[in-house]
Amino acid sequence: MAVPLQNHSDIVHYRDELETKNQQLTKAIEDLERTRDMLLQQEKLASIGQLAAGVAHEINNPIAFVQSNLRTLEDYTASMTRLLEKLFDLKKLENADEISKAWEEIDKLAEEADLEFILSDVKDLLTQSLEGAERVRRIVADLKSFSRDDESKRETIDVHDCLNAALNIVWNELKYHVTLNKHFGELPQVDCFPQQLTQVFVNILINAGQAIPDQGEITIKTEQSGENITILIADNGTGIPEPLQARIFDPFFTTKEVGQGTGLGLSIVYGIVQKHGGKISFVSNVGIGTEFRIQLPLVMPELQ
Repeated sequence: MAVPLQNHSDIVHYRDELETKNQQLTKAIEDLERTRDMLLQQEKLASIGQLAAGVAHEINNPIAFVQSNLRTLEDYTASMTRLLEKLFDLKKLENADEISKAWEEIDKLAEEADLEFILSDVKDLLTQSLEGAERVRRIVADLKSFSRDDESKRETIDVHDCLNAALNIVWNELKYHVTLNKHFGELPQVDCFPQQLTQVFVNILINAGQAIPDQGEITIKTEQSGENITILIADNGTGIPEPLQARIFDPFFTTKEVGQGTGLGLSIVYGIVQKHGGKISFVSNVGIGTEFRIQLPLVMPELQ
């Protein structure tokens, strides 16, 4: 039996209702995206909060030896200034005896100051100080880059830069009890959101470090597989009990003590990898350790 056509007013009503629901759905999607971005940013800040003491230590160490080197250079400068003043005075002398006596004083000052050692040590002090200042600059730059909201910052980069930035940020959490093994392969550049990938690596490395109670190893390996790259991050820590493995990417799930994690870390990792069109998986055995495998395409899919 044929269905009778609805009148024009009903069609207009349904069309208006459909448009309203479409607008509500669009707004709901936008709200969800804003919430996701807020959670991503909050997790970044939470990670920085967890690492703050260690980062401060990593910055204080090079600053301390730069300060020490500058004090030594200050003493050296004072000694060399005295020698230079004597040399300038020497130019004013005309009497041979006075010149000879002045040279004796200069030789004595040079010996007391150990001028030969100063000249060789100054170069080392300056090199060390520049290296220390560069270390601080890298940490601050990596933190600044990591903490900012980079939703529109899509770039083509070397993923090893993201890995090294992540290691730079978390290194103080690892260096006293972890031996780091890096096996970086030859990789093409990758289309991505670099700061978000850095967050992926920061979160996994923090978890790997916390899974090693005493002394242990973390191994990072990268390789190309066709049109994808693969990043492996493995630790020989405590491992994840099998009953918990199905839940580790769930939002707010955590086995850590209160104050040690938000429960969002691996959930956000999963979301970022998916956003990049990639895959993340892991293998874990209690008492043996955990290995995360991240596979990323060379070119991200277009965002919907």
